[in-house]
Amino acid sequence: MHLRVYAYWHYTKRMTEITPTETKNEVRQIREKLGDTQPRFAKRLGVGLRSLKRYELEGVLPRSVAVRRNLERLAKQTGIEVEGL
Repeated sequence: MHLRVYAYWHYTKRMTEITPTETKNEVRQIREKLGDTQPRFAKRLGVGLRSLKRYELEGVLPRSVAVRRNLERLAKQTGIEVEGL
């Protein structure tokens, strides 16, 4: 299987196993544990404020690999495990 196809398949498969409520709570917990405001946390992740609000309010996971890595790194710093990363 081509790597890009596999990555998309893996991403969509994981997305079906995760409830939006879990994701949005975890993203907000990471931000709050770091003591960041939404604008500052969005800048840390490398996304716009609107995207961060979608992560927190709708439970949408970032599609960008770089953003997912940043979120994973920040999650490890705070000791919070985010499902689906």
